[in-house]
Amino acid sequence: AGLSTDDLPDLLEMLEDFDGLWRLSDKLAQGFAHQHVLLAAVERAIRHLPALSDASGAPLLDAGRARYLGVSLGAIYGPILVASSPDLDTGVMHVPSAMFASLFQHSAEFKLLQQIVDGLHKDPRAQQGIYALAQRALDPIDPINWTARLIAEPLLPERAKQMLWQVSWGDTNAPDFGAYALQRSAAIPLVTPSTHPVFEVGATLAAPSPAGSTGLVIFDAQKEAPALTTAEVADNGAHHALRCLDEVRQQTAAFFAQGSEGTIVSPCPDALCVVEGIDCRTTVGGL
Repeated sequence: AGLSTDDLPDLLEMLEDFDGLWRLSDKLAQGFAHQHVLLAAVERAIRHLPALSDASGAPLLDAGRARYLGVSLGAIYGPILVASSPDLDTGVMHVPSAMFASLFQHSAEFKLLQQIVDGLHKDPRAQQGIYALAQRALDPIDPINWTARLIAEPLLPERAKQMLWQVSWGDTNAPDFGAYALQRSAAIPLVTPSTHPVFEVGATLAAPSPAGSTGLVIFDAQKEAPALTTAEVADNGAHHALRCLDEVRQQTAAFFAQGSEGTIVSPCPDALCVVEGIDCRTTVGGL
């Protein structure tokens, strides 16, 4: 709930009445609560149902193997879910971003929204006011405002968290600059060797890392860099170019491996993840 197709009317309504955006924010917050309750229900009750048990009556689901894999929007909200969950400790955020006011203006996913804003408000200053007000409503569920809870001041200090961000360099759909802003604010280490440096990120983590690590990995799918403009953004393919690749899947599997959770490996040749990105939406097993 919150940014599904059914919520589009609330998102459009906020352009004239910002009460719509507050409802959107409330739905997103409620969505986190739903996920927490669902996971608790699976661990404490659902996995014991006969339909989810073997012939001996033992549960088929391992209550200790809860992991989180979020892609795109799921990678934006994933850090909040993992940081606030009493049942989730390990998460992979694939092609993430942050900072909605900037994301709305620079993401190819929100072209329709920008076109509607252009039609209703010709003055660029009015548009900036709209996005600034939108950010205020979305602040509680924007990961950029949860940075202290990711590493420095965890909500649940008794439960160690480990998270991996997999960023696609030059992503036009989940703008990668949002992920780097989150990285700087939360002091998330850059996994090395890295295809690119990140401005003002000094902390590094060598791969393979020890278990229990948190870090950010940059994959370069060799796509054209996006223009530095708020004009209509074209999809350069970087967003959908990674998730079906063996290198990405191997890294995710290693991070989730039982007994060594949080181990960050670099499965790429020469440890530099410059890859031949393809459109994973058209492949078998692509999302």
